Amino acid sequence: MLATASSAAAGLGFLILIAVLFGIVLSILWILVPFAIFGIKPLLRQLIAEKQRSNALLAQLASALPPPAPQIPDFRDPRQGVFGRKE
Repeated sequence: MLATASSAAAGLGFLILIAVLFGIVLSILWILVPFAIFGIKPLLRQLIAEKQRSNALLAQLASALPPPAPQIPDFRDPRQGVFGRKE
């Protein structure tokens, strides 16, 4: 019975050690996250500026293209096959 109690205490001590280590890692990450967010902001600004430039170039390309040809509707009977023959 004494061996069971000591092994249970050792297992509990191991779980407490894991919980403490997890808490320390979580605390370090909690402190570092704001710095990571502020470090990403300039990169996001660059991405937004590049997106605006590409949108402006696409608008120039779209305005330089001729308008699309009008689509002529097909009034054939859909029950007939190609060239008006029944299949």
